[in-house]
Amino acid sequence: MNIPEGLMVGGAGIIVIASIMVGIVAYIVKREIRQHETNGISKDKPDTQNPNTP
Repeated sequence: MNIPEGLMVGGAGIIVIASIMVGIVAYIVKREIRQHETNGISKDKPDTQNPNTP
């Protein structure tokens, strides 16, 4: 099995680009989740402190 070097380099480049994109997407998703969590906690805090508020 003799694979041309250009193909191996191209495949490695695609793998590197894909992994970088996955990392960026994961970072953005984590940041979004963290923002939503902090927003939800700040919104829910008055309700937990004051059960009588509608």
